[in-house]
Amino acid sequence: MILLNEGLSKLEQNKTMEIYRKASKGDADAQYNFGSDLIYGDGGEQDTVFGLNLYVMAANQGHIDAQCSLGNAFFSGNGVERNYEAALKWYTKAASQGDVDAQFSLGSMYYTGRGVEMNHVTALKWFAMAADQGDASAQFSVGLTYYCGDCVEKNREVGLNWLTKAADQGHTHAKGILGSI
Repeated sequence: MILLNEGLSKLEQNKTMEIYRKASKGDADAQYNFGSDLIYGDGGEQDTVFGLNLYVMAANQGHIDAQCSLGNAFFSGNGVERNYEAALKWYTKAASQGDVDAQFSLGSMYYTGRGVEMNHVTALKWFAMAADQGDASAQFSVGLTYYCGDCVEKNREVGLNWLTKAADQGHTHAKGILGSI
């Protein structure tokens, strides 16, 4: 039984019920969207457990956003017990399909050693994939790695190129480094 927020318009109630119907028939997009509504309490009662279960259903069908969201939930312990192994699993699935957020998150896990053995070379691989897609934080990480020569041969030209790309997108730390050089 779905309890809808009484403040919703008839149109919003109908949209919510349509998403629920599609989700119950196995539509991965609807499962992800309805799961998000439940997790955040949009349109009705908040039910994080049911919402995360819908994410799992969508993720098992290859839904990239659901996979990355599960990675985030398990990494942070938001709505579930923190589980770095599960976070790694879901991030890897999403990152392997090109999800830039999951690629950056994997890079961060390997760089810091949270939940995995610290490996800056593997971190750089994931950061580079996200940087190539335009992620400013990943561009900063790649730039700093090359500029400082952390796990790669120092190459200030390559490092400055990536730092400039990040700064051009407003990345504060990249701007600060470039301003001090």
